[in-house]
Amino acid sequence: MANHTEFVLLAKEMIREEGRTIRLQLIGSSAIDHSKPWKGQAYDNVEKELVAGAVFVPVVGRDLGTIVKDQDLLKKAKQIAIVEPVEEDLEEKVSRIKDIDGTMWRVVWCQCLKPATQTILYVMGLDK
Repeated sequence: MANHTEFVLLAKEMIREEGRTIRLQLIGSSAIDHSKPWKGQAYDNVEKELVAGAVFVPVVGRDLGTIVKDQDLLKKAKQIAIVEPVEEDLEEKVSRIKDIDGTMWRVVWCQCLKPATQTILYVMGLDK
């Protein structure tokens, strides 16, 4: 199996050099009031928050190179964030991004560049 550690380090270095710090928010799946689970969870039920570097790129054109080819995904997003890997398997877990200026972004979709078992970077489509 190939070791992609050098590509992970390169991606982190480039993202940190050109990007800014964000907070990835993972929303809890349990209800706030356990006696009334039908009421669902509160908006701010943040289960975990991770600090990461990210580069924001506008959604222009029809694709994002070889990373995202699905045009329908790009249509759903107002902004694209390329995020360094801070934890494995975040694709299904991240719900929101809190930008350094306090702006909250909802994660519409997330894909990762992951050859073999190491995540090199995440690409996230964002909306407000």
